[in-house]
Parts: sequence; C-alpha cells; structure tokens
Amino acid sequence: CGFTPYPPCEKCPPTSLEMNLTLHLPAMREFMQSGRNLLLRRRTVIASADRVLIAGLVHLFDDIGPLVGATTSEQDALACLDSSQADLLICSDLLESGSGPSLVAAAKALQPELHCLMLIQRPLLSTIEAAIAAGCNGLCSRELVGNGHLLRSVQAMESDGMVIDPTISGVLRH
Repeated sequence: CGFTPYPPCEKCPPTSLEMNLTLHLPAMREFMQSGRNLLLRRRTVIASADRVLIAGLVHLFDDIGPLVGATTSEQDALACLDSSQADLLICSDLLESGSGPSLVAAAKALQPELHCLMLIQRPLLSTIEAAIAAGCNGLCSRELVGNGHLLRSVQAMESDGMVIDPTISGVLRH
C-alpha cells in the first residue's frame, strides 16, 4: 500500500499508485515514536521554499525536541544555524532565495560537524551532484517524506554517515 518501512499489505496491489494507509496506522505510530527518540537529542533547523513541508515538519517536531528554526531562505537559515547551535539541518533543494546545496556548503563551512539532510524536490542529476559536493549527509526524495523515509534517513545518518534513498540513487545510476 506504499508505506515503505513495512511490507505492503496483501490487499494492496504492488503497482497501485493509490495509498490507503489505514491498516498501517499502528505501525506508523510505532515508527514515529522510535524516530522521536532519535530527534530528542537533536537541535534542528528546517529550510524549504515549500511552506506545506515546513508546516508538516514543524508538526513532526512538536513536543519532540528543540526545533530552533524554520525558514524559507538560505540567509535566514544560516542566521538560525549561527545563533542556535543546531546540530541537524533539514533543507530542501529549493529555497525562496538561495539554494539547498549552497546552504549546506555554507553551513558546513561554519560548522563542519553539522548533519545535513536534503529533501530533493527536483531529482535532477545536477542538483543531486551539487548536494553531494556540498557535503550533505543524507539525500531523500521529497515525495517519500510522508512514508517514513525522513526518519529512516536521519537514523541512517546517525550510524552510516551518508545515506541516499532509492529514488535518488536511481537518478545517480542513470
């Protein structure tokens, strides 16, 4: 049925584009709780041109841990990072001013130990290569965020250092 951290249910055809996640709500809640435990230790800044994405991430972080900034521009995100001692940046490749790869490069120059996860909205090879060159620790397709990939990416970054989700790695292979 499309909720990727768990096997598809038997009632959902594997090629279905429709997603009825009702049967997976308990598993999704359990997965969210495990992700919450990880995010409790993080001071996070979010940056994206997508205000709906920002609102969703703010809701995700509600009552978890310190969400120290949410911005739509590179300059504002850098100011938040500079003043907040954040240790996790979640940004998209598209910002209202500036760009995700440019933000990550500037943020890593200021704070090399910062973990950076980029949510790729336009999976273009040039964007992905720029994100890798900027020093992103994780790349996740924006369209997979609601399927648990964001939390899985943050978890993988904790142990593996660098993570690229299957959608993004597919673009790199072609």
